Amino acid sequence: MGADIDPSNMEDRTFLGILSAPDRQLALKQAVKTLDRLGPFRGFKDPLVIEYLDDLLLLLENPILVFVLRDVVAIAERESIEGSDFLLALATSDARRRKKIDLLTTGSLNGIPHCVISYERALAEPQTAFSQLSDFLAGATDAGLRSAARRLVVPNTRMPEDINFVEIAKLQNH
Repeated sequence: MGADIDPSNMEDRTFLGILSAPDRQLALKQAVKTLDRLGPFRGFKDPLVIEYLDDLLLLLENPILVFVLRDVVAIAERESIEGSDFLLALATSDARRRKKIDLLTTGSLNGIPHCVISYERALAEPQTAFSQLSDFLAGATDAGLRSAARRLVVPNTRMPEDINFVEIAKLQNH
């Protein structure tokens, strides 16, 4: 799920750097080319993707989108702990949430398959979130594969201390 994954949060560092890149379009094209080399099924996690999603969609063939909506107060609290102004972080995270909701409710996704997941619900009910996401992404895939993946969903897990998905993927690919 990406080319340069941070094992602590599974976010793709390549895409996280796009907003601060001097040439955003070029950085985005290079990031998509890197993903394309990973095979036919690939993806990435970037909580700020809504800021460049329009440009990204122009570069992707057959995109599938998973929108994860999170409590804006929780985001602002985390960012204030990291040194940001709480009210500014609250306003920024709320503006991003509104962009996602506007995109979802205005019909501007033009038939692009998508699903919406609550971050807080996923934490409270990880098995339910896993089932929702796997049903959306893979449909009726092999029951053994789903069962094996489901065993990796462990509530209150610290990454990468308790489980390191990046290392697991490396071991499975060798």
